[in-house]
Amino acid sequence: MQLNSTQIAALDKDNRQFNLLTGTLFSDFVQDMLDGLEAGTVGSTANGYDLNAVAPADTWCAQNADTTTGLTLGYRAGKVRFGNTLVSVSAGTIALSSSTTNYVEVDSAGTVSKNTSAFTATRIPLFTVVTGGSTITTVTPAVYARFGLSTGSITGTLASTAMQTKSLVIPLGTIATSAGSTKFCIPVPSVGSAAQISRVSFVNAADLATSDTNYATFGLVNKGAAGTGTQAIVNIATAANSTKVTGGALLADYVARDLTLATLSIGTERDVATGDTLEFTITVAGTLGNTLPQSSLLVEFKIVE
Repeated sequence: MQLNSTQIAALDKDNRQFNLLTGTLFSDFVQDMLDGLEAGTVGSTANGYDLNAVAPADTWCAQNADTTTGLTLGYRAGKVRFGNTLVSVSAGTIALSSSTTNYVEVDSAGTVSKNTSAFTATRIPLFTVVTGGSTITTVTPAVYARFGLSTGSITGTLASTAMQTKSLVIPLGTIATSAGSTKFCIPVPSVGSAAQISRVSFVNAADLATSDTNYATFGLVNKGAAGTGTQAIVNIATAANSTKVTGGALLADYVARDLTLATLSIGTERDVATGDTLEFTITVAGTLGNTLPQSSLLVEFKIVE
């Protein structure tokens, strides 16, 4: 830093006594100090990897100078994050290729590896290491990359509601007016390790008035993977899932009717898994006033893994 003329004049004016006692202008004295500071090594002279190693909870896999030798790179233990999982990385060493650039990285299992092409998209970069014939030339920590996405690391808990939801639409055709039950089997699609039914909706192309004598009821049961399950997801005995006057509701043409889902008393009543089969039942009591044409069912699954 170089003092300007205004600063020099102010320093010398306010410190005339210093000049009388020492024979040196105070501005020269200050400039000498500034020159010394600029040319010196004020601050930390530690290697960057040593500072990384004493970071809170040793969260970064810093280079370990004690185990680095020749074409072997040593690194300290640390932690990296893949999606919503914190992965521990054990301290270790890795052999490098000579006379090239080595890309040292870690995968979602905490395994450190290297290659000489480029960092892998599904792994977290640790170091870029340039080597000579028998020694390491430079080590550049990839401190910008403490968070990574490995294949399948984004689970339902990290996704938005829209991303968590899978929809399945089942055409049911025309529901007749005569009394009796019509059943439909619905295979549960791939829903990851855990999913919960969040919506069941019925729609058709005709109005159906309410009646306590001539009405339809709707039910959905999870039969499981073996076909023996009995868990009601939409309880057919619940009046809200009917077209009764008492407790039910009419059907309007082209207007989806959301059915009432099972109450989550233990939290898993509406859980489903890949490979389960759902059984949807429409039961007609008496004789309906008209058929229910172009009927369809919407089932929405919320991924909760």
